[in-house]
Amino acid sequence: MISLSISVDSPSNLPRSPALEVIRYEELLRGIVEFQDGIPSDMVRFSRLQVPRLPSADKHTEPDVHEDFLAINRVLAPWYATHGITRLALLFHTHRYMHHIVLLHSVYFGLVDVIRYLFDKGLFFMTHYPHVDLAAFNNQLRLLPFLNHVGCRGTSKAIDAAAQRGHLEVIQWLGENRLDGASELALVGAAANNHLDVVLFLHENRRDGSTTAAMDLAASRGHLDMVEWLHVNRIEGCTTVALDDAAKNGHLDVVEWLHSTRTEGGTVNAINQAAAHGFLEVVQFLHEHRSEGCTTSAVDGAAANGHLEVVAWLLEHRTEGGTIHAMDGAAGNGHLKVVQWLHANPSDYGCTTKAMDVAAANGHLDVVQWLHVNREEGCTTQAMDGAATHGFLEVVQYLHTYRSEGCTTQAMTGAARYGFLEVVHLLSTTRSEGCTTRAMDMAATYGHLSVVTYLHAHRYEGCTTDAMDGAVENGFLEVVQWLCANRSEMCTGRAMFWALEHDHRRMAMWLKSHNVPVWTSEQTHSFRMVLRCRR
Repeated sequence: MISLSISVDSPSNLPRSPALEVIRYEELLRGIVEFQDGIPSDMVRFSRLQVPRLPSADKHTEPDVHEDFLAINRVLAPWYATHGITRLALLFHTHRYMHHIVLLHSVYFGLVDVIRYLFDKGLFFMTHYPHVDLAAFNNQLRLLPFLNHVGCRGTSKAIDAAAQRGHLEVIQWLGENRLDGASELALVGAAANNHLDVVLFLHENRRDGSTTAAMDLAASRGHLDMVEWLHVNRIEGCTTVALDDAAKNGHLDVVEWLHSTRTEGGTVNAINQAAAHGFLEVVQFLHEHRSEGCTTSAVDGAAANGHLEVVAWLLEHRTEGGTIHAMDGAAGNGHLKVVQWLHANPSDYGCTTKAMDVAAANGHLDVVQWLHVNREEGCTTQAMDGAATHGFLEVVQYLHTYRSEGCTTQAMTGAARYGFLEVVHLLSTTRSEGCTTRAMDMAATYGHLSVVTYLHAHRYEGCTTDAMDGAVENGFLEVVQWLCANRSEMCTGRAMFWALEHDHRRMAMWLKSHNVPVWTSEQTHSFRMVLRCRR
């Protein structure tokens, strides 16, 4: 039987935390316990859903927005197929914020039955984001008349977003039925995404304008037909970004057209970026026909990305050369052939300890071995620290056997943080640097119980209250229970705050039953202020 008695300091005149107020009332708290065990099985899946990112005004593509809504749809769509709208009330009662997610999802995908339910229940206007804008973004043409009829808010972002995604009929409807207008981002977004029909409509029917970003972005994405149309029909023109970015992305036809037709030209970034991305033909064209040249970044970037043919061509035909960053970058990214070629080249630029450090951290054992045998720069403790943190056991073993730099306590801390038990064991048994309390703190915080138990059994450093606090915050109840049973540090009042803040109900009740500290309202208010400032 869980004891429900608890002592909480007297409240101050500061605003009370609703989450902490719950634990003052026995009947309400007992209800939470009973309800937690009785969450309907079909609603457990909603616990991890988050409010999706929403379209913004200053982006010309929004792939993350659509992916967020698809992730929500993968959970909601089959649930609707089984239950329809009959269990929405229970869903909203069971999970905080689900009404907000359901509302946004219904508008995004045009779910009229869900929208009518929310409207009838007075829940439809419980979001600050303009419904019209969201519907326009995802081409919900049939939903727009309803949204307009019930007085939903919209902004100029509606046409801007529809133009960006090529929804011509939506743009036409909004222009005829709404007064929100649009901005220059409409034509820019349509041009950037190669929606020529939308660009034509906006050009002929609206006066929202455009900017040089239209041609710049169309060029950078290789939309030559769009670039040519803008050149003939618009006056904004472009900037050097057009040629630079077209070169960077390997669009030789666009580069050739801009060179022969426009006067803006480019900068050293054209060859620099084309080289870094391995577009040798673009580099050769710019070398022959343009005068901007490049910098050492061309060779350095090409080497770092493993484009040996480009590196060789640049060093044969250009005079800028490269720097130590060439071999450092190539080594760090695991391009052994480039490293070997640079080493053998008469104009060897050398490297720094960063070459082996980063190669080790990224797990490129062959590069580490070659550098150890053939170069004299060596490495630093960052090599083993990085390899350990990323779980590259063989690299750690090699560095331990053949190098003398060693590591720091960060090696074991990093390995513990990411749950690499074999690496933790190797460091503990073969190295003398040891670790700090942060190793167990991090392992606990991120749920690696096997690492926590190992450190407890084989190390003496222990942990701090951060271990249990962190495990509580991230919902690792098994880790919390083990720490409570086997360690003496326990947790702080922050633990209960996090459990309630993140809706870890079972965790909160377990903490309650074990009489963990609870913050006062004043402490909770102060901590919220700190979090708000950090955000």
